Amino acid sequence: MKSFLRSFIYSIFYIFLFCIVLIVAIPKDKLYYTLASELSKQDIKIVTLDENFGTLDIKLNGVEIYISDSKIAHIDSFILSPWKIEASMILFHSNLKGIIPNIKRIEILPRIDNFILAVGSFGKLDSSIDIKNKKIIVTADISNKIASQYNNIFSHFKKTSKGYIYEYIF
Repeated sequence: MKSFLRSFIYSIFYIFLFCIVLIVAIPKDKLYYTLASELSKQDIKIVTLDENFGTLDIKLNGVEIYISDSKIAHIDSFILSPWKIEASMILFHSNLKGIIPNIKRIEILPRIDNFILAVGSFGKLDSSIDIKNKKIIVTADISNKIASQYNNIFSHFKKTSKGYIYEYIF
């Protein structure tokens, strides 16, 4: 039993070490330019003011997003790393302002509770995963005025005593 436990621990260690080496060894600039090339095939263009490719992450500043040569959004800062995806000050073009609210900060984290956190002109939004019941639960702390203003998004949410809740069963 002891040798099985020891070999199991060594196996987990080597898998973890392999993952870390793989993350560090992947050229981040090639990953970014490949992604941008694939998006351009779908007529989506990303223009950045400043690109910084670190050992473990990609940081972009002054990102403009275009679809079919029409400006859709501006993102002040975008970070992609193995531990999180974060974007700050997402401002949508005037054509979309009545449909999608501006977002001050959004984080996507690799965890079960609060894996998506967003704060914006609409209020606060967080989420969790209920693995046992196979659900993703999104909770929005917003006012009734915001819910009616962005009805196309929040009409799918149920109003409860905790705020507005959306459940997705997978």
